[in-house]
Amino acid sequence: LDLNLGGETSLSVADALVARGIPFVVATGYGAAGLPESHRRVPVLPKPYDPADLMAVVEKLCAGR
Repeated sequence: LDLNLGGETSLSVADALVARGIPFVVATGYGAAGLPESHRRVPVLPKPYDPADLMAVVEKLCAGR
C-alpha cells in the first residue's frame, strides 16, 4: 500500500488487512517513522524502490503464510 494518496491515506485499508490477517507491505517516502504505531511492524519499502525489492518482500510475505 502507498499510505499517502495526495492528501488522503490508505490507513483504513491497512486496518482492514490487519483485522483480516492479510499481510501487506507499505511503500512510502517517509520510512517506518511515518507509520502509525499500530502498523510499525509492517514491512516498509522506501520510495522510490526497485521492483526486485518489491518482489523479494512479497515472496517473503507469501512464504510466511
